[in-house]
This record gives sequence, structure tokens and C-alpha cells, in this order.
Amino acid sequence: MVRSPLLHLAVAIGSAALALVVSPTIARAHRNGVSAEGCEGCHNGGKVPTVTVTASPDPLSPGQMAIVTVAIQAVNGPVGGLYIHPSKGTMTVIANEGTRLEGQGIVHSAPKQAVNGFVTFHVGWTAPSTPGGVDFYVSAVSANNDGSNRGDGGNEGFLTMTYGCTGTTFYRDFDGDGFGGDLSGYTKDCTKPMYFADKAGDCNDNDAKIYPGAPEICDKRDNNCNGQIDEGLPILTCHVDMDGDGHGVATGAVVMNDCICATGYAANTDDCNDNDATIYPGAMEICDYKDNNCNGQTDEGAVATCGTGWCRRNAAGCNTSACTPGKPRAETCNDFDDDCDGVNDNGTDLQLCGAPGLRCYKGNCISADAAIPPDDASTKDAGASGGGGVTGSGGSPITGGGSNGGGEIDTGAGGAGVVGGARQAPGCAVGGAPRASDLGLLALALVGFVARRRRRY
Repeated sequence: MVRSPLLHLAVAIGSAALALVVSPTIARAHRNGVSAEGCEGCHNGGKVPTVTVTASPDPLSPGQMAIVTVAIQAVNGPVGGLYIHPSKGTMTVIANEGTRLEGQGIVHSAPKQAVNGFVTFHVGWTAPSTPGGVDFYVSAVSANNDGSNRGDGGNEGFLTMTYGCTGTTFYRDFDGDGFGGDLSGYTKDCTKPMYFADKAGDCNDNDAKIYPGAPEICDKRDNNCNGQIDEGLPILTCHVDMDGDGHGVATGAVVMNDCICATGYAANTDDCNDNDATIYPGAMEICDYKDNNCNGQTDEGAVATCGTGWCRRNAAGCNTSACTPGKPRAETCNDFDDDCDGVNDNGTDLQLCGAPGLRCYKGNCISADAAIPPDDASTKDAGASGGGGVTGSGGSPITGGGSNGGGEIDTGAGGAGVVGGARQAPGCAVGGAPRASDLGLLALALVGFVARRRRRY
């Protein structure tokens, strides 16, 4: 399941507690628990316990109550603690379990003793009134009860179940290619939730071109998830491409490459001028007295222009002497140069939007009270408007780019432990009686701690 940052704290800390951060005394663990999602950040040095989560009955009916059982392996000592929360439904405290409600979840109110090698908690959960699926997330700790957080160990548990239907397992599909990743998480539900897939096996869940059975393309990646890269694609003969326009010449070095030519080489020899990147077969013909498209003609079909913005006009071929710019019009808020002075949307907000109380922002009139980034501001008048007259032709497109982010990933049932490094989590603590220095530990954790909440999308 996907984790998103969320911190649940059950203790209020005042300025006096912050002062305790500099205290030289050893911080003690929190006997009554703190609901933070992840215990292994504070509790360390011990063994990692197994955490098993079960529910009875499973499946159950809408509106019915189930008993959820969490069994924590007592590998570090005689006590343990937990924090559990569901993706939906209502949790209920069961008497004599040493737990209390904390927000939408339940946290231990006192460390619980192990029996037969396991610390076992029981909590109640009531399903919503309509059929569906629910995920339970558990952070647990096995502790040695020595009054400190040393020698303890934490882990996570997970359970997904349905109510009102048999249910199907669905896999989180981050890139939307119809396959979930092996580490992307899963859930059970009556119907497929948004952003989930029916099938798993995606070897890269951040790229929609990569999934089992995908066509292999020349991109240095294993597109079909068979463990091979660019297999079955032809080996190319590559020729020197001096100007980098994607077209080479027959003269010069020749290399055998795999499915793609390296920079400075091309898989063809049809360039008629390998020293000018504007000249190659299929290039746009422009007014420059050159044979841009390598067809043996010069400037055929090319058109020069004059003016700018709204006033921009085409000449008759490359003859600019017969080109007359158009007449300017009143500037309005449209992210365009209406008055032909080379500036988009210049003028006051009242002039651009035609009514008070509005602001021109990125080509749209918005409320003057609307918040905008501090480095942006209303457009200012750039001077008197008038027709432009500089002749020219051609242009260059500007391409945009983006990035694909990732996130921490849970492997699902049974808990996944820490992914991507240790966490500084202040929760699930158990041990000796709390001292004033407990507040110092919690304050210190607040300074450097980002807790993670896992939830189903």
C-alpha cells in the first residue's frame, strides 16, 4: 500500500518539554504508547518480530462487527504494544485489552504481557453499511521492558478483507498500464478500485511502456519484463552525422550498433549538407536562400512574415517588400500580443479585464483577492501600442518536460518493515514508568520525525 506522511500524536508537549531536549538524562520509552505509524525508528537494537493480523468472521456482512486479532512475536522480551487503524469503518475498544481509541485507530494504553511467546491484542471493528473492502495497517513493537527503547524491535502488519461479498484481490497500478507492481501493494474489494489492476507482475510500475507482454522497443529497457533488454530488435549500421539533425552521410566513419545509433551517428546517408542542422530531407523550407529539404530547389513554397502578434502577416513568398502588417487591436487578458508591441497582456488589470475587482493572471481574469505565487504579479503597461514591422521567418518550438515521482511501497500482508531507510518514529513505545525525560524524547522526535501513513487509494 502507498504511504503518505501523517503524524498521529497522543501527547501534548509544551515549551517545558522542548527544554528537556538538551537534558543529559537518558530518554525512557513511553509506557502508555504514542500513536505513530512505525515503531522501529525509536525502538531498535533488538530483533524484528513477526506481526500477524487476522479477523473473525472473515468475510462478514455489511454493518457487522468483527474481532481483529494482532499477534506480535515476543522476540525481545515479555511485553509488546501496537497502533492499528483501518481504511474505513469504525474501531471499538475491547475491555481488558490495554488499549484506547486514538483518532480513527487504536493504540495500546499499557504494555501487554506475552503468553506462549506472543503478545496478542484484540480490537473491534464494525463494517460500513454497504459492501466493500477494508485494509488494516498495524505498527507493532516487541520490547524487553527495561525502561528504555534499546534492545527492542518493531515491524508492521497488514490485513485486507471484504464484507458483503467474496471479493477479489486487486494490485496497485501506479503507471496505469493494467499491471500492478510486485512491490506496489494490493487490496481486496467487491469491485476494482480506481488506480488498481486485475493482474500483477509489472517489473517497473513507474513506466506505462513496461509490463508483461509489452512490445519491446529500442530504449535500453526491459519493456516486456522477461529479463532481457531490446531483444529481437535489428542491429543498425550507423553513419557520421556531423550536424546532429538525424541524417548522416556516406562519407566518414561507419559503426555497427545495436538498435539505436549513438550521438553523432545516424542510420541513413541522405543528408545533402551535413554541416547545417536546418538542411536534411523533409526539413521545412524557409526563406534563407538554401535548399533546406534536399530536393534540389531553393526557398520553394517558403513564406516570409512581417509584423508581430495580432499584426503578423504573410508575405507573397519570400518577397518582404510587399508584406504589410495588420492593424493592432485593444489589448485584452488572453496571453497574446493584441496591440502588436511584442508584449503579451500589457496594460492595467482594469484595461485588460474590463471590470473592477479582477486581475489578469496568465491569460485569465481572476478575482483580485485570489492568491497567486509571490513571484507573479499583475501585468504592467509596457508603453503605447502600435503596429510592428520587423520582417522574418521561421521559429523554434519549446517543449515541456515532467518528472515521475515515486513513493515508499509496502509489500502487503505480514508487514514489510522499513523501505528506504530507518524512520525516526516516536510511537508504539513500551517500557518502564514514564519520566520527565520522556517528553524530551518526544519533543526531539517531533523536530526530526516524519511519520508515514499507509492508505489504500
